[in-house]
Amino acid sequence: MGKTAEAPTPPSLPDFADSYIKIGNNTIASTYTDDDGNVISQYYQTPEESETYSNINDLINEYLPSLNTLSDKYYDNKELTLQAVKDQSVENLNEIYTPIINELKTDIASRFGSLTNSSFLDELSTIEDARANNVQELNADLILLSNELDDAQLQRNYSFLNLLNTMKSDTITDALNSSTISAGVSDLINNFNLNNYSNDYSYFTELADYIEHKDDDSWLPAYLQ
Repeated sequence: MGKTAEAPTPPSLPDFADSYIKIGNNTIASTYTDDDGNVISQYYQTPEESETYSNINDLINEYLPSLNTLSDKYYDNKELTLQAVKDQSVENLNEIYTPIINELKTDIASRFGSLTNSSFLDELSTIEDARANNVQELNADLILLSNELDDAQLQRNYSFLNLLNTMKSDTITDALNSSTISAGVSDLINNFNLNNYSNDYSYFTELADYIEHKDDDSWLPAYLQ
């Protein structure tokens, strides 16, 4: 009797292929399986990145509650700004109207010898009315300026928060990109290994089938049936 052929050993399912991304000697991302068989893609922050990310979160948490609130310091500075604008505007008005009034006084005194003349008083009243109108316009302008300063400060608050959120998003995006690359490398290797396993398993089943039926003259391999 001939020697009986031994049944072939089925191929083992390949282990999950871990992958790592390194910069220099530092691993920045990896993909692996944990003890429960879960596939984990992980990004490793440097101490500097971790500190920056933490600082950004701290700033966001600090600014969010008062995002639409203007600080006492801001109001103090705004008051100084508005007062400076008002003082300068009043000075400009005085530079315009004081010479006009003095010229009027000189003219009336030289012609009538007295400032109690009705012509002087009428013209003086006209000038003072014009100056009063300018002062009213100035007050209205200061109210508008106050509102514009408030809006500008709030916009700066929003812009700063947007900047912080962008910095935070960029940090997360970098982590996701690195993790995605790591996971992609693992997928590539695992797909290659699984393809080889599939080919090996197909060969195993054909060989096992052949050994089982090799003495059966009526048997044909599956690919010839």
